[in-house]
Amino acid sequence: MRTRNLAFCLLPFLSAPFGGCTLEPLPAVVQDESDGGGGAGADLGPNELPCDVREVVEVLCSSCHASPVAAGAPSPLLSRHDFLAPHPSSGKTVGERSLERMKSAAAPMPPPSEPPASAGQVAIFEQWVAAGMPPGTCGAIPAKPAETTCASGETWDPSATPTAQMNPGLACRACHKTQASDFNYFFMGTVFPAFHEQDLCMSPPPAGAKVEILDATGQVTMTLTPNAAGNFMSSAVAAGVPVPYTARLVANGRARSMNGLQTDGDCNKCHTEQGAEGAPGRLVWPRDYDAKPPPTPPVLVDLIPMGDALHVVWTSSGCDKILLLRNEDGGAFSLAYTLAGSTTEQHDDGAYSAATVYCYRAQCRAGGVTSADSNELCGSP
Repeated sequence: MRTRNLAFCLLPFLSAPFGGCTLEPLPAVVQDESDGGGGAGADLGPNELPCDVREVVEVLCSSCHASPVAAGAPSPLLSRHDFLAPHPSSGKTVGERSLERMKSAAAPMPPPSEPPASAGQVAIFEQWVAAGMPPGTCGAIPAKPAETTCASGETWDPSATPTAQMNPGLACRACHKTQASDFNYFFMGTVFPAFHEQDLCMSPPPAGAKVEILDATGQVTMTLTPNAAGNFMSSAVAAGVPVPYTARLVANGRARSMNGLQTDGDCNKCHTEQGAEGAPGRLVWPRDYDAKPPPTPPVLVDLIPMGDALHVVWTSSGCDKILLLRNEDGGAFSLAYTLAGSTTEQHDDGAYSAATVYCYRAQCRAGGVTSADSNELCGSP
């Protein structure tokens, strides 16, 4: 499932209003040993980016403008000196031209296949360019291979019984072709929260997330729902829809689209940890980068029987409120208590029957945003 643009590509040299990355090269840059980069031997000073600017560049640019580049990008955009370099045709710096493209309605970057740069991201980059692109303290973005991550902190155990959640990130069809041909479904892959998530990292999707398969005219022909590992799959060995096809990831009120028609449905074959065959890395859910991130869930650490009740203990940080949820004998969870954010324990007189198994989860609410559920503890008084 190869794609040129399932990534943010901030390309200041793209002339077409839609599509992949231009192959127009940057002019050669003459470096000397005194500055580690820059233009024509000039000492441009430190090559480090400010921390907030680096974060914007990592999100918007570095998946394509890496070193080596991906998805047809013409050059890396990883350091202060990269943005101070002269643009080949406009008489401006690369940074100034990049800002113009971020704000362009006719030829935007990131391209129209991607969620646009947020207002907050544009403001950070614009303030830096207006100030003359001064150095910061967070360094340049490293060349590939990029450091791999696992946002969930949970990985699939290869020795576990095979399920639909197995082996997230690995090329599914390549394996199923020889080892599980009845399950060698045409469309198979994994969607992650970041471009360089590790093989086997479990990646629960955002609520309501979906993978749409489209025909050559842009009509949705199939919708696939990812499971708790981030894996998605169709239900038949044959495609069942017109091929060639394209695809779209939908989540968080945003969409990320594939440019170019494809014939292979083994998505993880190209969308590897570092990216293969021109892909910048993993398939990644789009999101609103100005939205407040959800707070970290509490961690339940103890459930103590006390007479005809249970006492729940947890740890948390940064919460305005703690929501303590309870179920009985495997039923649906419901809200049992709304507590102050500093609370770390609760005596539950509602759990009074020794014949009943009570299970608890907790949520952290901060700034009007509620976390995912905590871990679960169960017991009887």
